[in-house]
Amino acid sequence: MTDPTMAQTNAVGVVSDDLRTAVRAAVARRSDWHGLLWFARHLALAAAAATGVVASDNPVWLATTLWLLGLTLVTLFAPLHECIHSTAFKHRGLNRVVAAICGTVLLISPTWFRAFHFNHHRYTQDPDRDPELMRAKPRTRWQYVRHLSGLPTWYAAISTLLRLAVRRERPPWLTRRELHQASIEARAGLALYVGLAAFAPSVFLAWAAALLLGEPLRRAWLMAEHTGCALAPDMWRNTRTVTSLPLLRMLTWQMGYHNVHHAWPGVPFHALPAIDALVAERTVERESGYIVTHQALYDALADRAANASLQDS
Repeated sequence: MTDPTMAQTNAVGVVSDDLRTAVRAAVARRSDWHGLLWFARHLALAAAAATGVVASDNPVWLATTLWLLGLTLVTLFAPLHECIHSTAFKHRGLNRVVAAICGTVLLISPTWFRAFHFNHHRYTQDPDRDPELMRAKPRTRWQYVRHLSGLPTWYAAISTLLRLAVRRERPPWLTRRELHQASIEARAGLALYVGLAAFAPSVFLAWAAALLLGEPLRRAWLMAEHTGCALAPDMWRNTRTVTSLPLLRMLTWQMGYHNVHHAWPGVPFHALPAIDALVAERTVERESGYIVTHQALYDALADRAANASLQDS
């Protein structure tokens, strides 16, 4: 499958020479150093939170440290995402190894996710072809809360792993060769989880609890990328950029700059803010924080519910 490395020009529109030069320079700056530094820092935060869990001597401290551990674990989705784009590291081998680590933590086959995600890039916000739209987005406030809980996500993740492990079906975005590799990854992951539950149950329970507690953050972050945006091929309208606090930008590997990422998927994560500064005036969907974003999304659901009530009355 071809990696969409440079510009998806049919949706980006006219690109100036200066911008084209900046993008090419950014793509050329993919490096192992940046990826290793960010990944080491991410793992250090996870280790610190895990140490807090082990040292917990009361339920409140245990819940707090498990939540902090969960935040560092669910945001490993960010380096997984960068690795399948080959933008986390310069060398392919490092991208594959780190993708395998992150995917194992999050119950995701990297091969399956690569194929799924590249189709999302090709058909962003196309209701018939974007795989992210196969599951309906929240249309009511109850569905919104349920989605943010993360419970449907974990059900889907486990179901997908089981289907891949037994090769029960082949999603349309997977080739037969990719299905074979994804099946191997799913079986290896399931074997690891069963072994962990059998031989280190306390570690298994802490990992599972942390993921459950941290998942609402990942749902909020990912939901903000496209939900409520135009169902159209124009990337400046179908994708949202959300600026946020430095710590959150670090944990999400700068993926709040999502317009730029969709326009030029080959730009490495550490170069996204600089490119975003060059195209800020083009970005239709831009918010200054996730709280503001979700307040707008929730209000839109409330307005929809009110309109429905008026029509029914």
